[in-house]
Amino acid sequence: MNPAAIPSLSARGLQKDFIQPNGERLTVLKSVDFDIYPGEMVAIMGPSGSGKSTLLQILGLMMRPDKGELSILGGDAAVMTESARDHLRRGKIGFLFQMDSLMEELTLEENLRLIQRIKGIGFAGEPVSNLSQVAGRLNLERRLPSFPRELSVGECCRANLLRA
Repeated sequence: MNPAAIPSLSARGLQKDFIQPNGERLTVLKSVDFDIYPGEMVAIMGPSGSGKSTLLQILGLMMRPDKGELSILGGDAAVMTESARDHLRRGKIGFLFQMDSLMEELTLEENLRLIQRIKGIGFAGEPVSNLSQVAGRLNLERRLPSFPRELSVGECCRANLLRA
């Protein structure tokens, strides 16, 4: 890490609370601080229920923290409009969800093309027309006409990776 580098993502004092059905406040995140620099790879680890998914939802601009500051690519997430958050999320943030996120009524190819249309991009920097070539890199090219229910768990995982 270059000490002069500007973090791609910076979190200071992030906190998130949830109100339980009995009215008690449950603090899931408390005073989370860290920076992620360009080219850096980070793993978020912890036991079940420790707030990993909540943190990722905040970092992915799908949820707002109750306290703290979040800067993504130099922009202050607290003052971003919902439209700006949506635009940043669509163009710069990808998620690989634990649960399958493929639409059951669409083929694998239709699922992947839908994401291309939403984001207005090709896969992995490739032109939109190269979907089969990019899918081939994950051994999915022959599965493009298949529906999610016809894919193995491993194929769904790879498809979700490509989709993210």
